[in-house]
Amino acid sequence: MIKEMKNQFMQTSFVSIVWLTLILSMPNRSITIPFGYVWHIIAIGTLAGIVFGVIYPLLWNYFTFPAPVNILITTAVNLAFQLGAVALYSTALLELIMPYFIGIAFLTLAGHIIAFLFYKKHQNQKMAQALNRLKPQS
Repeated sequence: MIKEMKNQFMQTSFVSIVWLTLILSMPNRSITIPFGYVWHIIAIGTLAGIVFGVIYPLLWNYFTFPAPVNILITTAVNLAFQLGAVALYSTALLELIMPYFIGIAFLTLAGHIIAFLFYKKHQNQKMAQALNRLKPQS
């Protein structure tokens, strides 16, 4: 499990850093950024790796909390990640979106509830297929 979590963290962090770098370089290729800002990009990728590569898989695959508890924990962790990532990207942007925090929190919670419903439906289909593949022993 530890090896799997480490690999998921590394993959998620790397893909997040590359994705963020591509997105930031698309609009203005001629703008140079201070070297210190590169550390912000790495920190955002590391946060994404922790949240989506470690915490989410742990909660949904290994821990045995009830679904509402998982949804609330993942919503809170995701909100903290969102605020941290925006703060690392731009404090001015963070100040701009803070008045809408309640709406963002509600949308994040709704998204987690919807995602959970689809996830459970998918898991149930996989279990049903696995059970259907079992041959009765005569």
